[in-house]
Amino acid sequence: TLTLLNDEPPPQIQFSSAGYTIDENNPTGQATITATLSVTSAATIFVTVSSTLSGTASAGSDFTAVNQLLSFTPGTSVVTFPVSINNDALNEADETVVLQLSNPVNAALGAPNPATLTIVNDDPLPLLQFSASTYSVTENAGAAVITGQLSAPSGRVITATYAVTDGTATAPLDYTSSSGNLVFPAGSTLITFTVSIANDIISNEQPDETVLLSLSNPINASLVSTPTGAVLSIVDDDPATVQLWPEHFDLATTIAEVNLGGSPGDEQHPRPYLYVGPWTPPPP
Repeated sequence: TLTLLNDEPPPQIQFSSAGYTIDENNPTGQATITATLSVTSAATIFVTVSSTLSGTASAGSDFTAVNQLLSFTPGTSVVTFPVSINNDALNEADETVVLQLSNPVNAALGAPNPATLTIVNDDPLPLLQFSASTYSVTENAGAAVITGQLSAPSGRVITATYAVTDGTATAPLDYTSSSGNLVFPAGSTLITFTVSIANDIISNEQPDETVLLSLSNPINASLVSTPTGAVLSIVDDDPATVQLWPEHFDLATTIAEVNLGGSPGDEQHPRPYLYVGPWTPPPP
């Protein structure tokens, strides 16, 4: 009996590429991955493919975990398998799935192995704005709460700069000017900051005053085109002052810089009368 010994090395099994990509919104919902043999074989070849190595994508939420036995029938050198992708609505960085071949039967492991599947994000940046175009606070409230909001949650941390500046109100007499950073944790859509309000005791010194609110320098978000900012109105809470003018023998009050008064009469107008506006003595 003559026995012929096979001295050929076993075929090598590897991925067809070190990297694969798929758009998150791919209509098939699947990435097709290919494993190859260096040469065909007369024997059936088996190998395990899995996604147990850490990538940046999360199994379950971003893709379906892979743990599968691949088989190459005699004479076959190419086998494909799918990786199912979940299309979420979060704007996020491109994410990766690391695939590994292991435990070959009738073959040896070759290169490239492992391989990386990149899931390309397709969701737009969320829009950032104030929750309202106008806010209102009474002068004696101490502070106004202002809210920034996103049009949609994001898979990334979002930051932006806010600023509080003079409108018709003047810092620090009417409020405290400030600026700072808004930080939205991943998945959140609302965040607040406060504007400190000064409570003066000047009665009806002027109409309600305004403070300008602005946003700038967004990271991982876009600012809405309009409105780009908001206005905070400080509502005066001081009562009108009643004034006695003994030289005119009349009583007056000032409301929003307009004098309203009544007089029992004087040398020019002997009968009682009411008037609006500042009292001006007649010419001699």
